[in-house]
Amino acid sequence: ELLDYLGEENIKFGVISNLSWSSDILRKRLEKIFQRHMGPVLTTGDYVFRKPHEEIFKIAADISGYNPLEIWYVGDNPLCDVYGSSLAGMTPVYFRAKTENVFMKDAEMIDLDFEHIDVDHLYEIKDIIEKI
Repeated sequence: ELLDYLGEENIKFGVISNLSWSSDILRKRLEKIFQRHMGPVLTTGDYVFRKPHEEIFKIAADISGYNPLEIWYVGDNPLCDVYGSSLAGMTPVYFRAKTENVFMKDAEMIDLDFEHIDVDHLYEIKDIIEKI
């Protein structure tokens, strides 16, 4: 539903993942699952940096052609996604997914005492965008 909305509004989206697969393999899998062309897809397996290092987010911004200040980065890990994207100057959106995340142990060390957006459901992002 959110991807349909983003497409209708011509809002670009992409993916950054700490997978060791190549970006091309992840892109093909995502496009098969979602039946749509994806924007930039980066896996840290193709780079020296892993999330939460700010450089991987800056590389993604460069590839997308957008200034990091124009990008909202949505992720479910407070350390890798929310903190990392904030370091790069993006607007972090913390998706408090209800599914178990085996990587959350690492996230316990971060205090979200910086500006970010919290959502419990992805469709909330649409509501926030429509209010801007």
